[in-house]
Amino acid sequence: MTADKIFKTLGNSIRLRLLCLLRERDWRVGDLQAITGLPMAMVSKDLMRMRAQKLVAATRRGVSITYTLPPGPETEILRGILAAAQAMLPPEVLADAETVKSYVPSEMPQTEAESRAFVGNGSRGSKRPGKPEKTPAPTAPKASESDHFGTLPTNLL
Repeated sequence: MTADKIFKTLGNSIRLRLLCLLRERDWRVGDLQAITGLPMAMVSKDLMRMRAQKLVAATRRGVSITYTLPPGPETEILRGILAAAQAMLPPEVLADAETVKSYVPSEMPQTEAESRAFVGNGSRGSKRPGKPEKTPAPTAPKASESDHFGTLPTNLL
């Protein structure tokens, strides 16, 4: 991690928000999305970019991924920059800090077995909210021998 990577990342408001949240503790992707109110795709994309730059580290536990700031002197510098800039942070970052105070982290399953049990026991429902239930596509009726379309004039073939 080099200084230009750190400052380039801090120049992006979404990544700045995520780093400020990760400065305090480890977070799951879904929790970061819920706190910031940003679309999941945007949160995941920026976390992936920061992970590629080694600014954050990820740990997979079952079906969930937890992000953290990796240990090391570069991270301590990053923490120091974020602490020093506290008074100049954008309003979104300050709002995230207020949300965290009352936020209860999700109770997501940690393993594949827990995931199956979690969905199966109805604690959060097996269907996604807002998504219509999938219905099978209608099948076309099979042409029967008595169907009037069964024989076509030979000049059309």
